[in-house]
Amino acid sequence: SLDKNCMGPLRKEYCRALNLLFRRE
Repeated sequence: SLDKNCMGPLRKEYCRALNLLFRRE
């Protein structure tokens, strides 16, 4: 779902960090 908001170079790393935090559940 956040992948759609990741459309930039810096956003890609930002989304990767969020994905890791969300997958920490």
